[in-house]
Amino acid sequence: MSRHASRPVARLVAGLASRRARPRASATSRASRASTSSGSPPHGVRLDSPRDARRAEAGRARSRDDAAASADALRAEAAAGTVAGAVLGDRRPSTRSTPRGTRALRRLARYADWGDRRVKGFFEPGLLRVYLALDEMHERRGVSGALAEIGVFHGKSFIPLALLAAPGERAVAVDCFADQTANRDGSGEGCRAAFERNLSDALDACCRREEEEEEEEEGEGDDGEDAATAATPRLARRPPLPAWVSIVEADSTTLSGLADVLDGGCRVVSVDGCHTAAATAADLALAHAALHPEGVVVLDDAFNPDWPGVVTGLFEWSAESGRALRPFALAYGKAFLARPGAARERYFRRLAPGARKTATFMGEEVAVYPHGWISAFHGNE
Repeated sequence: MSRHASRPVARLVAGLASRRARPRASATSRASRASTSSGSPPHGVRLDSPRDARRAEAGRARSRDDAAASADALRAEAAAGTVAGAVLGDRRPSTRSTPRGTRALRRLARYADWGDRRVKGFFEPGLLRVYLALDEMHERRGVSGALAEIGVFHGKSFIPLALLAAPGERAVAVDCFADQTANRDGSGEGCRAAFERNLSDALDACCRREEEEEEEEEGEGDDGEDAATAATPRLARRPPLPAWVSIVEADSTTLSGLADVLDGGCRVVSVDGCHTAAATAADLALAHAALHPEGVVVLDDAFNPDWPGVVTGLFEWSAESGRALRPFALAYGKAFLARPGAARERYFRRLAPGARKTATFMGEEVAVYPHGWISAFHGNE
């Protein structure tokens, strides 16, 4: 072996010797690393490290960038007056938007920016584009009904659904809130006061101010708040939630149905409750029973490695129900489901052109969208 060929070997030996000479990690440090994987840190041990902090900040920065990009894209679509086809990234020619479609674009554009900064929780901004495409289909086909979510936490993923409610439709929130005995796996301790506060503020920021802007554009608006109104604390000025919002504070697995708060079927039901297999199956059954014939069920955390009960519950309920709901899209950690047949096929055809690819899931061809940066950085934390 030549002297030059032996240099890498010498460097390797020197590196190993240096590694052996390093002090061993303390018991606290070893316990901290172990607790990161077990999910139960020992008392008094901090789990953060410079690497954890950098990773968390990278995730937050990417989420902020995604939210800003989504807001810009939605505002551009609203300004152009086109439907959400281009928003999804597909290359089909965009058609003119309806007044309802343009209003939905504006509302969700505001929420992409406002909700990312104001509301605690996980919600991928890219989902707004998928929701808009579904809403556009529902308007075009005359599908009307409530928009509901099981497991609302502080409202981050419920608010976009409420913002899409058309006149005469209802938004229904189901959560156990204070009764945390129903939160069997600790998948999110919701707070009703925080939820109502966030929802009220979001409606103000994304809807009521929209009406004021429209009045100003027509020359009917005020020059601004009077001194008395401006001096009133925001909490004191917060209006009550509108009558079309219903809050069901209960264990969703014990509900016999949503008929008591609904005038008809739900056109969208988001399932984000307790993440055990049994609870997921029960929530899917509840959602299916309340679903409009052309409605959509959105199952959260379907591919989150920290909550395997969700996908287990999906497969178990699917087998028990005779595959009563079939997937048509996988997007940002969520599985989108519809009744088999023409409805599922229409949704798949609508979303496939803007997807990264298509794949087979549960025996169906589905549109596959990005997994999302929130899922990538915080999926099992």
